[in-house]
Amino acid sequence: MYDKYQCIHSTLRGRRRFGSEQVDNNNKADQLECDSAAPLNMDGCKVATAPDTGMEAPLGPQSTLKEDMVSQRVEEITPNGEHKAPSEPPAAVKNEPKEQNGVKHEGSSKNDTKSEESDEDLKKYNRKIPEERSAVKKDEIDAHFDRVEWVRRLPLWKHYRDFFPIHLIKTCELDPSKNYIMGYHPHGILSAGAFCNFATEGTNFSKNFPGFTPHLLTLEGHFLLPFYREFFMASGAVSATRESMDYLLGREGTGRALCLVVGGAKESLDCHPGEVCLHLSKRKGFCKMALRHGASLVPMFSFGENEIYDQVANPEGSLIRRFQNFLQSIIGLAPCLFIGRGIFQYSFGIVPFRKPIYTVVGTPIDVPQVKMPTKEQIVALHEKYVKAVVDLYNKYKHKYSEFPELQWYLWKGDYHFNMA
Repeated sequence: MYDKYQCIHSTLRGRRRFGSEQVDNNNKADQLECDSAAPLNMDGCKVATAPDTGMEAPLGPQSTLKEDMVSQRVEEITPNGEHKAPSEPPAAVKNEPKEQNGVKHEGSSKNDTKSEESDEDLKKYNRKIPEERSAVKKDEIDAHFDRVEWVRRLPLWKHYRDFFPIHLIKTCELDPSKNYIMGYHPHGILSAGAFCNFATEGTNFSKNFPGFTPHLLTLEGHFLLPFYREFFMASGAVSATRESMDYLLGREGTGRALCLVVGGAKESLDCHPGEVCLHLSKRKGFCKMALRHGASLVPMFSFGENEIYDQVANPEGSLIRRFQNFLQSIIGLAPCLFIGRGIFQYSFGIVPFRKPIYTVVGTPIDVPQVKMPTKEQIVALHEKYVKAVVDLYNKYKHKYSEFPELQWYLWKGDYHFNMA
């Protein structure tokens, strides 16, 4: 950029040869001065006027005075002071116009090679990532998350499934031409059903729902631990963040099934056998995400998830519960004081109890795409989803629940199922 307080002086000395003609400027120094009051030419650029020749040199921000003087047709002056018709510079000096993006530009011939290289670098640097990603296929997206199919299909997961055992119950067909956000309830201590169904092929998810690519959404802290991170990425799991969901749902292609444990880590503090407390009243972000991308919502209820571990009594307001809430707010993980079984005894240990888990996949809720959803639209969809979860539980509790007499009622803004 030319500084308005800076003057540019260009003195043309000696003889300049253009073909057979010569220009003698030994006795005259053509000094060009520019100031803040310089006149404008037809292109809107400031010009500097040489006092002896009357030539105008545009002072554009993208060219130098030297380049502009060389690129113009030179008006030749004889020793007698007569003006001759301007002549073209010879081939060795003449600058050929370069074409960039359909527009021709003139510049110095000695800088052609450097400018071409810089143009190529500029094109590479200014590539638009969203346009490139929009053409990425679904298989390439899965490769980005380092999904390893043979890890998902290890025989170990069949033994993991049979230990409880875990069952995936399909109640309706899902359309592979759509994307789905599948809400998993309840969280439980381990979320064993969510892991087995969506992070592995232990329950044959790909056979039950052909054409879908499942992704388990879990805490971001799991991806900070060495080896633990690689294992989760190999299973196709991603962090339960807005950026991850936007990436998966906003790319080209369909058939993606995102399993989100809606209650989160805080819900695990209320997981006790014979009792289910669903933290739903303040969980509306997934509804907003579904509206933004037009992804259908699928309610799921996993019967038996809370029965595989016992937990020390921690009612709301107790000292132990306040301490757990404090730690959970700092580290993100819920410090549950759970009790399982041992390897050779059944009274104490960290091994989960062998209780059957039935994960029932409900009917999807079609969601229209709204780029900027309003609060009323989000609340309406959230209420519709909560009702679908409660209806799903009431419909299948007598068939799959160990405690079919459980009744639900509204408790502190959350749905709480307790013994009648």
